[in-house]
Amino acid sequence: MNYRAGTQLQNNLRNYHLSNEEAVILNSAAEFGIQRLYSGGYKETKLRRILGFEKETVSNVQVLYKLRVLYQDEHGPLKDRHFGVYVHKDRTGGVKFKLKSQKSGKRERLPRHQSLENSCDQLSTEANCSKCGFHGICVRGTAKISPWLQFALKTQRELQIDVPVNHVQVLGAHNSFNNRASGYGDLDDCHWPLRTDDVCISLANQEFSFTDQLNMGIRNLEIDLWKCFGKIRMSHGNSDLKLGCLPWDKEMQDGMKEISDWTKKPGNRNEIIEIYFDDHTSDSEDWSINHVIKKYFGDKVLTPNDLKLKFSGRYLHDHFWSKAFTVRTISSQLENCSTIGNSEDSVRIYSDSTIYGPFWNGIKQTGTIMDFKKYLFCGANILSGDQINTGLMKTAVFTWAEGQPKQPIEETSCVVLSSEGRWHVAECSEEHSFACVSKRDENRWSVSSDVGKYLNPLCEEGMEFSVPHNGYQHQQLVKTSKGKTVWLNLTPFIPLLRNNDGK
Repeated sequence: MNYRAGTQLQNNLRNYHLSNEEAVILNSAAEFGIQRLYSGGYKETKLRRILGFEKETVSNVQVLYKLRVLYQDEHGPLKDRHFGVYVHKDRTGGVKFKLKSQKSGKRERLPRHQSLENSCDQLSTEANCSKCGFHGICVRGTAKISPWLQFALKTQRELQIDVPVNHVQVLGAHNSFNNRASGYGDLDDCHWPLRTDDVCISLANQEFSFTDQLNMGIRNLEIDLWKCFGKIRMSHGNSDLKLGCLPWDKEMQDGMKEISDWTKKPGNRNEIIEIYFDDHTSDSEDWSINHVIKKYFGDKVLTPNDLKLKFSGRYLHDHFWSKAFTVRTISSQLENCSTIGNSEDSVRIYSDSTIYGPFWNGIKQTGTIMDFKKYLFCGANILSGDQINTGLMKTAVFTWAEGQPKQPIEETSCVVLSSEGRWHVAECSEEHSFACVSKRDENRWSVSSDVGKYLNPLCEEGMEFSVPHNGYQHQQLVKTSKGKTVWLNLTPFIPLLRNNDGK
């Protein structure tokens, strides 16, 4: 898959060095053009990227920018368009804009390279996106996720509802804001899966929008915040344009609104989302950031005051905060999973797929997660993957066998761990061994020597009939079961799995 292969104007932002002042003027001209061309619509249309431009001096006080831009309404596809904007500077330093019209008096409508739109790219095709826009990128919220994958990952989340935080496993997206569906990485031309020997450009860490990442099962979103060009933006870099922050990078409030809208949909209201802000703003911006969070999430946020009221007598200690490792640095520890699975700390593993030509290759320096399962089996807690897609999310499933359950589970459904290590619904009258866990050590599992029907569990003294709550415990049970079919005590969690309305 070639992310970005298309015609460009003479100057694009990869090879044209803009001052901050000119970047602001260029951005304002592009926003002016978009507003004039699409004013009066029922949806707000926003500039997402400037793909290229040509600058023509008309007089000593006026220039013409011929622009090619990416724009998008709230729920629509990314689209590209050409238009011209005159920029006039008066004697006082003020700037005025005028949209360039064709001789006929009609607004300029240059070709938009239709071949670059509508046909979905590789990752969007694999996600069964019903609608794609610029360069085949999936339109927000149109990825079709298989019900089996959604239910399997929901099962794994619900099993952890009462698990200590250092044993909770969360699937995350590294730099989740930096996605092509939102206009980032417009110059990307790498292939996926990325190859370690690629010499190309891959600036976006993700393909899909927040909405589709969440629909796929991501529950940890990483967002970099910078104050640049007068607003708090989701960006890589700072107020120096050369370091990556651009005046058309999405504002924080746009991202929070999208996530908030997702939480309000039926079926999502009880979902717990972790948002990790890599905050590069000054302390003076705390009020602005907190205001946006309060505006879009209100009482859904667990605050320090909530902790004091609901968990009186307990406190946070940074000793148990997550310890972060790259894919490369953690690889040697995967051979001995106990060093992670028995850790008192939350362990975060992150990847990087960005490639800056010959200057940086995230695959070589940091590594990328291509299989979630091997990290889950070792007890890692937060997995921050790059280029999240349905195929990668499928590697995170360790519970239900594909196609299981064949029918919606009922309160009376009985479930076994099969000989291949996956879950199946079984007749409760069958006789199998039972999965038993130590009452003192949730990571110590055994299988009953005797067999019995589901309703008559058999576990030794000091052990109890249970179900693994995370990937590490699951793998400990698989090892001790040695290929036996084993009853799992899923009954306490079935009400949570049957509740699909978020009520």
